[in-house]
Amino acid sequence: HRPGSALGPDIAYTLRAFPNHARAHKAMMELAVKEKTDKPHRVRWPVDCWFNRAIRFTPDDPTVRLVYGIFLLRRGKSKAPDEQLELAREGGLSSGNFHYNLGLAYYHLGQTGNAPRAFERCLQLEDAYPSAHFQLALCHYRRGAMTECAAAARRAIELNPSSAPAHFRLAMTLFHQGKLDEAAHGFERTLQVDSEYVIALYHL
Repeated sequence: HRPGSALGPDIAYTLRAFPNHARAHKAMMELAVKEKTDKPHRVRWPVDCWFNRAIRFTPDDPTVRLVYGIFLLRRGKSKAPDEQLELAREGGLSSGNFHYNLGLAYYHLGQTGNAPRAFERCLQLEDAYPSAHFQLALCHYRRGAMTECAAAARRAIELNPSSAPAHFRLAMTLFHQGKLDEAAHGFERTLQVDSEYVIALYHL
């Protein structure tokens, strides 16, 4: 009896009844990634087939396109996920969480133009979203925009003071700006928040 052997058929049952059920697609994706296969145990069709079926059922559903793009990205498919993500973006939803996940996918693809735009759209819809501010800070840091990075990291910290990654990113930004005393305080603050965030020790 393999782990998850009952889960696959249960998810498949839901998708047969509701082809564009986003949570079921996410669950099927997670199961496939966990089992390191395109066709989870005791599931009739590969994951791609479930997504294609959903797209035929509701071609304009942006959430299905987004989840499919993320699946292609996570599985390292030769078929790039860009097309699905672009279709998801065009379909759009007035949901901060939707644009946050779209931004994450773009960020992991190295799309430094699309990723920050997605996070900015998320924050237009829902400003009190600390993870989106943090990811936006990472986008700015990646392209060397330290002033913008510091502002986004500070906002992430304001919303979630216990975020060690946000404190660390702000400290690194201050370090690159030559503000060494402020940076040192930031690294110390990172360790106060999370004593196991040992990478901060290397900068003290």
